[in-house]
Amino acid sequence: MKHILLLYLTLLTISVSAQKSNHLIAYNQLKEIEGTPYVLATFEDWSKKAVANHHLLFINTTNHEKIQVEFSKDTHFEKIEHIRLDSLHINRILVTIRTDHQENDKKLFDLRDRPRKMVLLSPDGREKIALSAGSFFVRTWVLNRYVGTLTITGYYDVNANGKYDEDDKHDILLFDLKTLKPVPGS
Repeated sequence: MKHILLLYLTLLTISVSAQKSNHLIAYNQLKEIEGTPYVLATFEDWSKKAVANHHLLFINTTNHEKIQVEFSKDTHFEKIEHIRLDSLHINRILVTIRTDHQENDKKLFDLRDRPRKMVLLSPDGREKIALSAGSFFVRTWVLNRYVGTLTITGYYDVNANGKYDEDDKHDILLFDLKTLKPVPGS
């Protein structure tokens, strides 16, 4: 009887440890940052439920230094663009992210439930500037390479519900990549 009990407890222990959740961890994109010794890698840690961690890793290929830039767990990288305008002395990384917003017990995401934000990084990852801070969500943008200005269209989420609807206020923002500040009067 003791042998059967021991066998049963052993099998129970094995089956319980088999329930452990697995994480898929990957650096899934590598991007050379032209004109610098840096390479950019995106990192995602996927569990059964959701993405557990997001960050970008800047790797200095000459001295092997690594600089990690953290983002919140509810963000997904949509686009990473290197903006290099040598004539204007501009060298930045533009990161467009989507955030998850889920109302109550809703299981499916609507495109309106995934607001877009923009972040500007230095080529080594040491400096991080939110271009769409607060309740402003980005719709579209274009870079004027002649003057080094980003024109960003979007809306202010007036009712703070995390989605685009009739009550939201539309706006156009101008951001100067030389001064790293919004253009006055925009």
